[in-house]
This record gives sequence, structure tokens and C-alpha cells, in this order.
Amino acid sequence: MNILSASRLETQYSIETVPCSSRWRAGHWLNGRFRWLNSNTPDKSICSEEFEVKQLSSYNTKVVFWRLTIPNQTSSYSLHKIFFEYEGDCSSNTAAFYSPNEQAIMHSANGTVSLLGGIMEGKGLTQYCIRQKGRDSLFKSKLDGTLNFSPLARGNVISTYSLEALLAPGEDAAATAWMIVSNCKDEAVTLNDQLKNRADGHFYFTS
Repeated sequence: MNILSASRLETQYSIETVPCSSRWRAGHWLNGRFRWLNSNTPDKSICSEEFEVKQLSSYNTKVVFWRLTIPNQTSSYSLHKIFFEYEGDCSSNTAAFYSPNEQAIMHSANGTVSLLGGIMEGKGLTQYCIRQKGRDSLFKSKLDGTLNFSPLARGNVISTYSLEALLAPGEDAAATAWMIVSNCKDEAVTLNDQLKNRADGHFYFTS
């Protein structure tokens, strides 16, 4: 399987229909301020695109991408942190954990693996917080843009991770997140490796 082509679904700030009845949202931290991005209060300076590949190979693997283009509109070097949050199906047998080997978060439930990854300026996940919905707080310090460290959880799980980059004045950066949903873990891991090596952020697939 090679990464050769991808299809654009639509431009929006929240993904409402993705595999496994999941939900995504993204947030932006800059200079001590954080806010979630959504379609009701969009940031016109941030370009958001969603892509989906519906099926890859006999394992019925699906991939969803979310690409945000972040401009540094300040007059100095600035650290930008993009947070992606994924809420999976409400299932008591869901297990989720951060995998150092894959540099990704893995959700496993009912024989299906959902692998969460991403890249920004050639770097993968910087922070991650995997927690039960409604039980644990997300931020250790919202002022510093620091997540509570939590590498695994079970039950009704929400996973949040950051992609971060230091940008020069006037510089743009693309943050691309993806979710690979498959009933074959090895296939999900292989695709994740291929995606991490696509430094240009343009993802195309053929089987």
C-alpha cells in the first residue's frame, strides 16, 4: 500500500461524522491564551480542512485527516500549540493508551483499533492526556498550555494531544492530525509510520 492520493470532504471546524461515532475538536494556545475552535466562533486566520479515505485494503481500514494551517501574526517568534481532542464511543470496555513506539494514542474496543497521530513542522505528538470523561481535568496549567500527564485510561475515554511549533514572524505552519480506524492493529501501525514520513502534509492513498 502506498500513499499516493486523498479526497477532500469539506472545510469546517468540528468533525461531526467520522468512523465509530466519534467526535473531534481542536484548540489553539498562544501566549498564555487557549480556546477551542468551532464553527460558531471561527478564527478566520486559521484554515481548516477535513479529508477522509473510506476504505483501504481487505481490513476495512478508514482514515480521517484534519489539517489546520496556523499563521504567526505576531512580530516575534511565538510558540503555537494545537490541541486535538477525540471522544470515542461510550463503551465500558474501551482501553486507551499512549504508545511510545508509534508516537500515537491507541483506542481499542470491540475488536477495533483507533490510532490517533499527527505531525507539525516535522514533529509528532508533544503532550497527551488520556482521561475518563467528566472525571479528570485536562490542563495542569492553561496559562502555560500544559496538559495533565495521563498516559492511559479505560471506559468512556477522551484523548487529547498537542502538536507544537515555534514560528518566526509571518511564518505559517500546517498541523495535520489523523485517526486510523481498523480491525487490524498491524495495518494501522504501518499506515501511521507512512504518514509520519510525509513531511509535506499531503496525504494520498491507493491500495
